[in-house]
Amino acid sequence: MKWLIPLVAGMLAAFLAYAIWTGFIEDSGTKGTSPNTTEGQDDTNGKDGDSAKKPKKPKKNTTKNNQLPAWLQRGPITMTDNRSKRWDGLPLVIGELEALTRGRDKYSVNNITLKIKLNELRLAMAAMSKEEQVQLAEYFRASEDPTLKYYLMASFRNWGGEAYVDAIAEYYEAEPEMVGESLMHLMGRTPKAVEAMERLIDDEIDPFRKAKLVARAAYLGAPGTEPLMLKLFNKKNSVGRRQAIPGLAKLSSPEGHQKLLNLIDGKYEKAVYLPEESAAISEEMNDLRCHAVLALLQNGSDREIESLLDRALREDADQSVASYVDQYFPTVKSSLWIPKVIDNIVAKGKASPSMLMYLSRRAESKDIPQLERLLASKISKKDLRLVQETLDRLR
Repeated sequence: MKWLIPLVAGMLAAFLAYAIWTGFIEDSGTKGTSPNTTEGQDDTNGKDGDSAKKPKKPKKNTTKNNQLPAWLQRGPITMTDNRSKRWDGLPLVIGELEALTRGRDKYSVNNITLKIKLNELRLAMAAMSKEEQVQLAEYFRASEDPTLKYYLMASFRNWGGEAYVDAIAEYYEAEPEMVGESLMHLMGRTPKAVEAMERLIDDEIDPFRKAKLVARAAYLGAPGTEPLMLKLFNKKNSVGRRQAIPGLAKLSSPEGHQKLLNLIDGKYEKAVYLPEESAAISEEMNDLRCHAVLALLQNGSDREIESLLDRALREDADQSVASYVDQYFPTVKSSLWIPKVIDNIVAKGKASPSMLMYLSRRAESKDIPQLERLLASKISKKDLRLVQETLDRLR
């Protein structure tokens, strides 16, 4: 019988718990909406439906202007969102780049995570004011992490402008290659970069490093570089004279182009190379006139290119210049002279390998009738096969 006592006690406890729970449900139902109220019913608590409680409208985030000082009576209070910036006002991604590069070299850190953060920096830089750009340039100056500075400079090179030029130029001794490349790109965006590059060239005492700077200064033919290119070109028997030739050809400068044409019309002039530089790629490249011919074929006006082509096609008094034009004519980017080249081949009954290469590289579908004229010409069977291959590709 002793087992009945715990059983009865358990049943009493369960009944008591049920009674307490039922009382709680009923009590809560008298104070608000009943849990059993279905959707669409009005809980009026004994009142008419018209006087039922309506849901309260959310409070507006507005200020009571009459309770504020005059300088604060401006309507809704809004806080500036600084989540995208650090405590010092720089983009938040700068801190993330700091963490990525700290204690690591520029090669080991170059992964997809870094590229994502650099892209975020690109977006942040695009939204910066001039004052913020100056602030970022100062941060670059103050940074002591060479890896971080390397990738910041890459960002300045790709997406920056005038605000970063001086900070980059000041870092030349630590990273001469990267600084030269960065300024080369910035020269196309701001005259300040041209000035900075010229200062570095004038101050550089190492001939090989100076030659690299000059080559980069001439690479893009950036606006505003004409005085620098002319100054370098006018120094006879110098590496700079040779290196300035492509820069002058890329510039739409009548004076610069005339100097190149005068050089071509002149006598043989030896091109100067430094011992540390690669040797001339061909014997012709030891003649400075050949450099001028190549530069104008690639970047000259239509009139200049046609004038050079005429020298190659006719019996020119200076066969050296004619051979330079013939050899490098495939570097011409336009198909404009295909009819003239074909006319000459048909008339002579022979074709040089370089002119056939030009036809193969530049011919388009519209040139098929012109190329078919060569099939009936007296050129060699080997040359005919090359013409046929070009036609087959175009058809």
